[in-house]
Amino acid sequence: MNLQTWLLAAVLLPLFGAAVNGLLGRRLPKLAIDLIACGVVGLSFLVALFSFLQLLRLPAPEIARLNFNYFPWIQSGSFLANFGFMLDQLTGIMMLVVTGIGFLIHIYST
Repeated sequence: MNLQTWLLAAVLLPLFGAAVNGLLGRRLPKLAIDLIACGVVGLSFLVALFSFLQLLRLPAPEIARLNFNYFPWIQSGSFLANFGFMLDQLTGIMMLVVTGIGFLIHIYST
């Protein structure tokens, strides 16, 4: 898998866990709900860590080009806003902070 796929996975994993717990939460035991919630956020942290480590291995000129557009989000006349991600050192650190603190919050709440 490439870096573009890893970045998308870091966002979609918690969304998937929220959807599973939201749709099936009444039918699942509390332990399963807790494991799903903590597990997907923990996996998202690991994906963010892996992405950041890949970022650190890249030469500086290539980091400036890490803009990934997935699909057009809003289009009106000549205006086009794409749904995508940009990864540089600052966004990599922020991904680690948000997913790491989110994981700790999930563990504490269970």
